[in-house]
Amino acid sequence: MPAFFVHGAPDTHHVWDAIRRHLPPEDSIAVDLPGFGGAPPFDFAATKEAYVDWLLTQIESVGEPVDIVGHDWGCILSLRVASLRPDLIRSWAGGSGPINAS
Repeated sequence: MPAFFVHGAPDTHHVWDAIRRHLPPEDSIAVDLPGFGGAPPFDFAATKEAYVDWLLTQIESVGEPVDIVGHDWGCILSLRVASLRPDLIRSWAGGSGPINAS
């Protein structure tokens, strides 16, 4: 069961490097959101839902539910992912994201 790390803006997957050093490589995945750390695909819409759809595709490719961890904007995106496809998520943790409790 891998941990799946989602960075915020304007970060890249490297924001998770210090944490990931404590995990076996096969137990963690950290992705660069499109446009962060490289150019986005030519036709990428760069909307919240486009990023969510992209994350869903990445998580589906893992082949098993993940423990998703989001920071900042990644917190918001990962919560949306979890709300749309709870079957892909074993657990969710988020930080520094404006989440409304109500």
